[in-house]
Amino acid sequence: MASNAHLLEQLQEHLAHVQEHPTTPLDAKLLESSKVFLASNLAPSESASLIQQLAALVTTLQQDPTPANELLLKLLAPYSFSDLLSFDFPIDFVAGLDPAAEPFNLLTLALLGKATATGTQAAILATKPAVVLALVRLWLCTPDTGVADKAGNVLFALLKADEQIVEHPTETIAAAPTASDQGLVWRRLFGDRDIYSLFYACCSLDTSTPDVQLSRRQKSIAQARLLQWLPKVAALDWNMVTHNHHPDVEGKYGLKPTDKGLVHFAACNMVDHKEDVLMHMSLINFYADLLERVKKPEFQGRADSAALEYLIATGLHARSLSFFLQPDNASHDPMDVSFLYGVSARYCSTYATSLPEHFLRSSTLQATLLSISKALDVGPSKWTSDDSPKHALHVLASLPRKALLPRVDAGSTWASSPLSLVPSNRTNADALNTLATIFHGPDERRVVQFPPDSPLSNDVDPSVEAEAAAARALFYLYLSHRPRLFSDVVSHADTIALKDKALAAINLISAVVTAEWAPLPTDDASSPTETDLSTMMPQPALATAEAGVLAILSPPSLEYVLPYLLSPAQSFANLVGGRGDTESTAYKIATAKFDALRALQRRLRQISQTEKLAEYEEMLAVIDKRVTEGPWSREGEVGGRIGTLEL
Repeated sequence: MASNAHLLEQLQEHLAHVQEHPTTPLDAKLLESSKVFLASNLAPSESASLIQQLAALVTTLQQDPTPANELLLKLLAPYSFSDLLSFDFPIDFVAGLDPAAEPFNLLTLALLGKATATGTQAAILATKPAVVLALVRLWLCTPDTGVADKAGNVLFALLKADEQIVEHPTETIAAAPTASDQGLVWRRLFGDRDIYSLFYACCSLDTSTPDVQLSRRQKSIAQARLLQWLPKVAALDWNMVTHNHHPDVEGKYGLKPTDKGLVHFAACNMVDHKEDVLMHMSLINFYADLLERVKKPEFQGRADSAALEYLIATGLHARSLSFFLQPDNASHDPMDVSFLYGVSARYCSTYATSLPEHFLRSSTLQATLLSISKALDVGPSKWTSDDSPKHALHVLASLPRKALLPRVDAGSTWASSPLSLVPSNRTNADALNTLATIFHGPDERRVVQFPPDSPLSNDVDPSVEAEAAAARALFYLYLSHRPRLFSDVVSHADTIALKDKALAAINLISAVVTAEWAPLPTDDASSPTETDLSTMMPQPALATAEAGVLAILSPPSLEYVLPYLLSPAQSFANLVGGRGDTESTAYKIATAKFDALRALQRRLRQISQTEKLAEYEEMLAVIDKRVTEGPWSREGEVGGRIGTLEL
């Protein structure tokens, strides 16, 4: 206690001296010691006195106030936002949010962050319009990216804490949001004309706005911040961000009464996409974020996402897809395509992943398959170069696996699937990781069989089951047409000089080992049956297994994969770092390989508990021995006999 008392006395004397002589350097070591040892051990009266002394000091400092700010935040940690407002001394939040007061921006934002703890605390802040206005202005206008990110996060957290959406299950027509639909923060941001107009003034193309003096570059930064923030808010309440709240403000910035408020301004009016290709990239990413976050329909009884309906109605959906689906379209500037092809592919990927049922019903499906096939139909040299078709592979991995299966009812063959174009020999890490994603199947499938008398159901999601079945069928179709798949994969995994490709090859092995598959359905005319699968494979057809681990332990995979996993890890012992360096390529590959072996061990043990076969027990004995040796076993070749076992 005496030690704390002495430290407190030292600190108070130092702060008083700096207060009297503002140019005196802060004792950073003393302040740090106080933050660590003193702040949490003070009596309430001592803490309050020290807070008041620091608060008076930081506004007069003529040096970096960070050490004092950090100590002040530590002292204020136990206090709520309403507690801060009850202090004997006033806290000037507006001054602390001024972009010119950069050293105090993060301190002030941390204090305002306390208002996000509960809806009540957020509502208290909402009663201070000058503070909310200053917060929005700081977020959009500050040149400091870290401050802007923090301000945007505080704004979103306030909205989330204050969220009070009223559901109307019988309504079929959405009415404009009213004061009763949301809490005070929502009403302050969207109902206060001065604050609401700041979104438009800071982000419009007009640089002569008298209320906000920002250059074209500064406005582009503000636009990018709004585009990143708005999808998260739209996910909380689509109606609030797509209705007109102040017709005079919205009309001033080009919106019609029928346009959808702030979302429409950001999506259609804010950016000149024809003149600014970089902002066009941000726009397409914004559309993708809307698709990913806003999946609920706008009206009761509608099946489609509100965001998707809006993007389709405005033509933004087709435009965003076109740079990936039709890169050679004469209406596209080739220079623009070079920038927009990747973000357009991301939009297509997000569409297929977030709204798979709509994607499968749309004409976009066939156009996407054709575009991917065209992009992947390249020579071997392209696959091993830096200019490989990575964007097409990303989209391919995002598609519903059912879409990659040949359509038996249409007479399609394996060659019609773009997956057939992905090579396994002269290839790259992106291609191997794509195969891993597709063959693994859905992550969320976990089959738990309850006894017949259990009240719990054995029902599973049909869409997940369809994906699990398609993953299995695609694996065997690919393997049967490329029987040296795992010979190639093991070769890549053993080439530790090419780290990314080696890790991707091991990832492919692990993905198959841990795959939770399902049999093909018998009641879906658009999907092949087990008989169709056997017919589509080169004859004699491969025997198929129900689980990925059994596929790995069956020919033609067994003779390559198991000996590889049981063999000692390679190392660059003669190079810098050695085999024990956690940053070395050899170490990362060895640990990934060992993790794959342990995954094989777990899955095989699960199967052996239900299927008591001597082959499984023998394999497990060898695998268990190898696992106990760790990643860097040096006992030479093991498992040679196991590699030739027939199941």
